[in-house]
Amino acid sequence: MTYSLNELQKEIALYGLINKTSKKYMLNSIFELPLKADLDRFEKCLLELLNIHPLLKVNFGIFDGEFRFKNNSDFTNKEILKIIRSDEDVREIEEEKIFTEDYDILDDNRLIRTALLTKDNKHYFLMSVHHIIFDVFSGIAFFSQVMDLYNGEISKVELKNSVECSFTKQIEVQQKKLNQDRAVKYFEGKNDILKEFNKSNKIVESNERKLKVMNIKNENYLSLDFRSQSAKIILALAIAIKEQFNMSKIVIGVPVPNRNRHNKNIVSCLVNVLPIYINLDTSYNYEEKINDIKIQLFKNLRFQSFNFISYFRKEVPGGYFPVVFTYYPSDFVFGTNDSKMKGENIFFTECPSTVHIRAKENGVIEIDTLESKKELVDKIEKEISSICG
Repeated sequence: MTYSLNELQKEIALYGLINKTSKKYMLNSIFELPLKADLDRFEKCLLELLNIHPLLKVNFGIFDGEFRFKNNSDFTNKEILKIIRSDEDVREIEEEKIFTEDYDILDDNRLIRTALLTKDNKHYFLMSVHHIIFDVFSGIAFFSQVMDLYNGEISKVELKNSVECSFTKQIEVQQKKLNQDRAVKYFEGKNDILKEFNKSNKIVESNERKLKVMNIKNENYLSLDFRSQSAKIILALAIAIKEQFNMSKIVIGVPVPNRNRHNKNIVSCLVNVLPIYINLDTSYNYEEKINDIKIQLFKNLRFQSFNFISYFRKEVPGGYFPVVFTYYPSDFVFGTNDSKMKGENIFFTECPSTVHIRAKENGVIEIDTLESKKELVDKIEKEISSICG
């Protein structure tokens, strides 16, 4: 059996075919396991879960001129790596091979790698997966399910039935042609901002990378809901870009999860990236600009499935947004109080966009951009501190 790709997966596939050595779409995670973890039991639950989700077992291919996924064989326990590092080993976990090896999406290898690592008397679960079959919201489902199986809170049969039912529904929805008229009309109304932004866009691609982390401790900011926090960070980012590049009309891509009660249990790439427009030449004050961004964030939820890139490819060179903002929960912890798996790090091997700001609800802000853009990073930090306290 083969499965069709959704629109975002097609874009990722095209990028992967053109840029075979890129690690832009490698999504990696490191989880610390309970001190008294039964590794044999955890491995058994992990193997069961890998074989429950259809897209984790697929290979990618071109059939009759179309990109499609095809069924592959079940995982075996030999595919879950066992790694032991001594106390004297100076290797950082992020440097393990499963995080550094390229994915060739047209070969016959898996699109996901897993490992159990023991280091300094602690146990870790490592996973690297290609974004074409997985997003962060898939991770929330996947990590929760493996701990539910480990703790006996759900049976393999119950989980399999739930996943198969929701996956079938999702494929049916995915294959139906959506009415895009409302979405096209909505985004075309602000297309002049997108055209001007890309005409003067000086934020160029580079392999260099710099990650800067800052903490916002202002209680007023921390008490805001996620949409209000996001709007403030997005405005600060836009002001910094204006100061650095003298661009008054800014476009920032924001991921929108295409999730609902019917597909929340499946693993797939269901996230879409849609634009937020900021025109800093308007007479709006700070609060009005922040409110406008909040309204856009809410409206974009209506167009979760809209393939923005295909409709506006001329205005989005390369098929991606050079500036992206993402909001994450503060903690990824799954399981019970007695037996839980705690996220140590969730990261991309390469920055997925030229400027990528990741905000967490506890006030942690990660500025992921180019080593050569130190001046821009300084301006972003300054504006975030000014607007968010």
